[in-house]
Amino acid sequence: MSGITNTGDINNDGIEDAIECSNNTVNEDYQCIIYISGEKKTKNILQVKNNNECSYFSMSFTKKNELRVECGPRGIYNGYYYRYNDSENNWFLSRYEYILESDSSDDIENNFTVDSNILMPLKRSLFQDISGKGNRMVAMGYVKEKTYIYDNNYRKTKMYLVKRDKVLILDAKQDPLTNKKWYQIYFKGKRDIIAWVNADDIEYLSLHTKFLEFSR
Repeated sequence: MSGITNTGDINNDGIEDAIECSNNTVNEDYQCIIYISGEKKTKNILQVKNNNECSYFSMSFTKKNELRVECGPRGIYNGYYYRYNDSENNWFLSRYEYILESDSSDDIENNFTVDSNILMPLKRSLFQDISGKGNRMVAMGYVKEKTYIYDNNYRKTKMYLVKRDKVLILDAKQDPLTNKKWYQIYFKGKRDIIAWVNADDIEYLSLHTKFLEFSR
């Protein structure tokens, strides 16, 4: 997205706000600046490393107090919506959309959405997800096969997921004693579930993201 300016009226004050991304080097390291007008003029600087490790990356205003980041490989749409919190001068993840744009021979749904009631309490900041440290955004994944769900103490529960269930990966941890790798996931079903699963049981991640690397 380097070298592009996107404009809009994010706070409906009749004054144009802007996202400006600077041109930089061949390796696509650059910065984006978010300007918001009004009584409290704000300027947020966002460092983007290697085009945020995305084949396609963009930022744009969508409506009042909201901007959208698109980031993903070709054939996959990842839409991240961030809502502006004026008191904290920060943008927090409020909605996530996944669409598999390429044709799939598998008989599976290609859409997945997570709304603000799940994401806003997590307070994932735009500046946490995108920075000079690289891409740390959440990602969607598919369950490989029947896998049991674990609680926050990694105790096995009676609940389980089945092959092709879609989950949003919220966190990644490695047990220092056993070296076992875990994903904290959100599952959208008849009841919402936030719990832990064995990381090896999740595949086809929608995005390469730094926070899913266990050596971080």
